Amino acid sequence: MTPRDHHHDEFDTGSGWKDSDAGGGGGGGRWSRFMARLVENPDNPAGWSLFMFRFKGIETRIHLATVLFMISMLLWSIPPKHGGIFYMSLTMISLFVIVLLHEFGHCFACRRVGGEADRIVMLPFGGVALCIPPNNWRDNLITTVGGPAVNVLIFFITSAALAILGAADAIIFNLVNPSTIFFGLPEFKPFWLLTLLIAFHVTNVYILLLNLALLMFPFDGGRIVQALMWSKLGYRRATEIAVNIGFLGAMILGIVAAVVFEEVMLVLIAIFGAMSCWTERQRLRAEHDLVGGGSGGGDAIMAAVRRQQREDEAEQRKTERDQDRRRKDEAELDRLLSKISATGMDSLNVAEKRALARLSKQKRES
Repeated sequence: MTPRDHHHDEFDTGSGWKDSDAGGGGGGGRWSRFMARLVENPDNPAGWSLFMFRFKGIETRIHLATVLFMISMLLWSIPPKHGGIFYMSLTMISLFVIVLLHEFGHCFACRRVGGEADRIVMLPFGGVALCIPPNNWRDNLITTVGGPAVNVLIFFITSAALAILGAADAIIFNLVNPSTIFFGLPEFKPFWLLTLLIAFHVTNVYILLLNLALLMFPFDGGRIVQALMWSKLGYRRATEIAVNIGFLGAMILGIVAAVVFEEVMLVLIAIFGAMSCWTERQRLRAEHDLVGGGSGGGDAIMAAVRRQQREDEAEQRKTERDQDRRRKDEAELDRLLSKISATGMDSLNVAEKRALARLSKQKRES
């Protein structure tokens, strides 16, 4: 999934999470400092995400809700009637890795067309790649297709691996009852490796099909429809139609999931899609109000508005990263000074001495 616009809440110094000097720095201040070091946007639980790693300049984070979701799924799977924690663990690993690769596909495709992509956040219902492609339908389409293209590549890789291991019958499986894929598997040791390969294959197919079949924001199917219509109808009209198609798709998915399949997860995905479509509509209306109704060169004006929004958001993300780095540097400097105070300068290793010199120099310059 590739959101066109993403807004981070700024640190609200007037909130209840703010550090306070009153009363000599009470527990609230310590809790606030702890949360500020642990997650982004400590004031806003919707923005609580943990840093994982950075690759090719792309910062990758995982939302705390995703961690709780994965833990809850593992706990739910413990009873044998739910499949067991072994198979659920393999499923969670497969889901996480494949979604992450999918989002990197969006990022690299966006960069390929000259856009910006520097952030991925893993959410309970998938991932979000913060991509800013050039403001035209073709580059937006390429950016969107970059994610499913990775899934297609993974499909060929896992299919070839299954064929080599003598499990070619598992390449095409029953989408309604995928557990039948385990019937008649060849003997292979270690068995967990073959099971993990099958989990990767099955999960990848579902992610590919869902992203393309769900014609609603923020899924790739909805964005592909919007980009294709954009080429003929202009950005605003194409987005309006795509949002309406998304609302209809979310309603149909929710009804079918609840009545026919009785699948709670699909119902939640339908609700998530409907909320995303509503958010996209509100953003579009806000842009429309800014340009005063949009006649004549409305698309060009809104393009300029979106471009300015993206530049502002990129600057805001840079500021947040700088603030986060400063907080970490201050915490590391405090730790080093405390260690020196307790055990002396000689207790520092070479890396810590270098860090102390660097942080001390930054402190003097600031």
